[in-house]
Amino acid sequence: MTNFRGRIDEDIPQANDHLDNFREIRSKGDISEVEFRNIKTVLGEQLHQESPDLDDSKEDADSVN
Repeated sequence: MTNFRGRIDEDIPQANDHLDNFREIRSKGDISEVEFRNIKTVLGEQLHQESPDLDDSKEDADSVN
């Protein structure tokens, strides 16, 4: 059962995947630069939530200096 759940989690697109898709949509002219920036802001918040370890690694790097 755990193996099945792991595969389901892999199928769920992450915020970074969505951002790539919206970049492509913007490059085709289907959304404006303003719309893309709004989407990027929302997805950026989701990216931050999906990878909290990024803050930890930044703090570790800051403490080394």
